[in-house]
Amino acid sequence: MLAVDVVAFAYKFTVGEVRPSEDGRVAVVLTKDERNALLLEMRAWLENSQLILAAASRNDLGGVVKAASASGMAAEAETPASLFRKIPLEMKTLGFATRKKFDGMKPRITLITLGVDDLERSLRFYRDGLGLKSDGIVGKEYEHGAVAFFDLDGGLKLALWPRASIAHDTGLPAGAPSSTEFTLGHNVASRAQVDEVMEQAKRAGATVVKPAHETFWGGYAGYF
Repeated sequence: MLAVDVVAFAYKFTVGEVRPSEDGRVAVVLTKDERNALLLEMRAWLENSQLILAAASRNDLGGVVKAASASGMAAEAETPASLFRKIPLEMKTLGFATRKKFDGMKPRITLITLGVDDLERSLRFYRDGLGLKSDGIVGKEYEHGAVAFFDLDGGLKLALWPRASIAHDTGLPAGAPSSTEFTLGHNVASRAQVDEVMEQAKRAGATVVKPAHETFWGGYAGYF
C-alpha cells in the first residue's frame, strides 16, 4: 500500500494536477496564494527580460548576467511545492528549458591573456597609462609564473604574461609577434570619448596604428 501511495504521489508531482475545462482546454486549479506566486514568477521573467535587453543595449555584460541569473534554475527553489505539484508536465518542461536558457547567458570566458615581451613595461602601459585596475605583477617566486591581472567589467579579467612563459606552458615554440592576429575592443558612449581614449593611449606610449575614423559598419573607431 505504501508503494502504491508513493507511486501515485510521484505521478501527481511529475505530471501535475489538471482537469478538463468546459471549453476543451486543460484547467489547473490553484489556490489564491498559488495563483499569486505563479503571477509573481511570470512578472519576474518579464522584468528580467527587460533588464537583459536594457543592459545589452548598453553593452553591459555584467548587467545581462545579473538579470539572467535572477530567472535561472536557482530561482526555481522559490516556487512553492504545492504549486509545482499542480503544474502540468508540459509547463514544467517549458519552464525548466527557459530557466536553463537564462543560465546559458552566463559568460564562459573569464580570462583573456596577452603575451608580452616586457612585462614591466606592459604593466605600466595598461595600469598607469590606460588606468586599468591591477595589483601589479604576482607570481614572481615561480619560474615562468610572473603575471599581471586587470579587473574588467562583468567579472572578466585581462592577464599579461610573458610570451616565453606561454611558450613554456603550452609546449609550443614562440613565434614572431604579430599585431594582426588579435584585437581587444574598448567600447565607449560617444565619438568624443573615442578620441579621448586614443589620445590617452598615445600619451601612455602607444603607437596609433590607425586614427579614429568612420567605419564601414557605421561606427567610429581607431587602432593603437
